[in-house]
Amino acid sequence: MFDRRLGPATRRLGYFHALRGDPAYVEELLTAEVPAWEAGAVRILGSVLPRILRFGLKIDEAGVARSTTAIEAVFATVNERTSASPTVARRSRETPLPRPTSRSRRSPRQW
Repeated sequence: MFDRRLGPATRRLGYFHALRGDPAYVEELLTAEVPAWEAGAVRILGSVLPRILRFGLKIDEAGVARSTTAIEAVFATVNERTSASPTVARRSRETPLPRPTSRSRRSPRQW
């Protein structure tokens, strides 16, 4: 749910707002903390890159509307699942979750 729905929707929404800004900011955003070859490609593509992103990621008003709906649906699902669980609801109101001890720590494969 998070990787398949929330991830692409938030990226599209983020790019939509970022690409509407100053081109220098867009270049700074796309070249921050990336490999040198990627930053070079961004600089070479210049003003064409935002158009490529808009087309490839379907960044337009309709795409943003779909993404907003998807984001709201994910948050509604999470809210429904957490509020329907008496354990989660009770613990969040009453007491904090217990701290794990060295004996209770397991690797992610064991979860």
